[in-house]
Amino acid sequence: MIHRILFVITSCATLVFGQGVNPLSITQLNPTSFQLSWYAKTLRPYQIENSPDLTNWTELTGYIEGTNAQQGVLINKTTDKMFFRLKTGAMRSGFNSNTLIANDDRSAFVADDTETPEDESIGFPINIFPTVDNPGPWKECYVNNNGSVTIGNSAGSYKPLPLQSSAQEIGGLIALIAPFWADVDTRPAYNPDTANGCKEVTYGQGFIDGKKAFGVNWRNVGYYNYQTDKLNSFQLILIDRSLSPGNVGDFDAEFNYNQILWEAGSASNGTNGYGGQVARVGITNGVDRTIEAQYSGETLLQLDKIPAGFAGAGTANYTSGLIYRKRNSSVPGRQVFQFRSGALVDALQVNAGPDRPLGSSATSVTVTGTASDPSNAAITTQWSVIQNSGASPVTIANANQLSTTVTFSAGAKVSLQLTARRTSDPTISASDVMIINP
Repeated sequence: MIHRILFVITSCATLVFGQGVNPLSITQLNPTSFQLSWYAKTLRPYQIENSPDLTNWTELTGYIEGTNAQQGVLINKTTDKMFFRLKTGAMRSGFNSNTLIANDDRSAFVADDTETPEDESIGFPINIFPTVDNPGPWKECYVNNNGSVTIGNSAGSYKPLPLQSSAQEIGGLIALIAPFWADVDTRPAYNPDTANGCKEVTYGQGFIDGKKAFGVNWRNVGYYNYQTDKLNSFQLILIDRSLSPGNVGDFDAEFNYNQILWEAGSASNGTNGYGGQVARVGITNGVDRTIEAQYSGETLLQLDKIPAGFAGAGTANYTSGLIYRKRNSSVPGRQVFQFRSGALVDALQVNAGPDRPLGSSATSVTVTGTASDPSNAAITTQWSVIQNSGASPVTIANANQLSTTVTFSAGAKVSLQLTARRTSDPTISASDVMIINP
């Protein structure tokens, strides 16, 4: 959340305090009404909040989407003193009663037991990917510094592959919910004097439109190793959607984004925050149900704009940038995923098949994967190469067929990715990886 200019309206005069790059201005129309206005950038969400005392703030407006033009809100004076502020971005206020100590790759266990205060748990049951061995529902989770929340076990990995394949490496995992899985480093926040704005991850309970909620804030977080020249701000909110005893555990997972300026740390083969194993966005059980957001894992595309040193530098990523996109929401920078009766709505099923240890003399193999949409909607499939240690390029005979022949250099280690995508909604995908000569 970015707060711009503060104003005070009194019975005698209008006072304007401060300056900013996007100032909120005020015009008195008559003794009892005022016009608040500001320049609203394209596809950015704005909200006006007001307060009687600069301490307790309430939302005065809903989210207003910017169109690169002046935006105005008419305000009627209700008291002699009124304070206003402009909020920019999709992240919600609050959910910060607990702090994950400044760290790299650590997690906090959010428990629900007799030795832990209730306000340190999720606060309501969530029914997520139930199985015979782990039926749930759950009121505890792991808050992971590296941009995710998990059920069943923590996730410290900083080199995300496609979400489903990465999750398979986490023993005991039940669910991975990742608004931005990447190599977050908050250690600079240990020393506020040199942190350059970097902050620790916070989390806690709250309410959304009267519904219980649990949120995690990655607000102004840096990247490995101790880098704070670029800071990201994003958030996960879990919202209780139980309406009756019959659907206890239903919930929404809301991904909110204010600023995405980096995508990978140096240990993930990134350079200055770009490239390498870039951030992944989505939800999976690591077995057979996954949604990975469009452009997840694609370099530069999830950023707010193309950075300096690359073709098209300075161009806003209006189509692919996380702060501009929306899903099941009217707010730019907000993506909402629904769990009903334990199932992730719109999740896909994909399996690239087992790894293939062929030996040093083999130069081709037939791979056979499976993919489906549990809702029986049509899907497309695509094989692609994500790693090749051989001297020659890898050839895939028919990349759009589930069963196809792959040709490669003798002895090469090759990682293949099978991606399934919903035909009617290409923003829905799921991927799995198999390795030749692991």
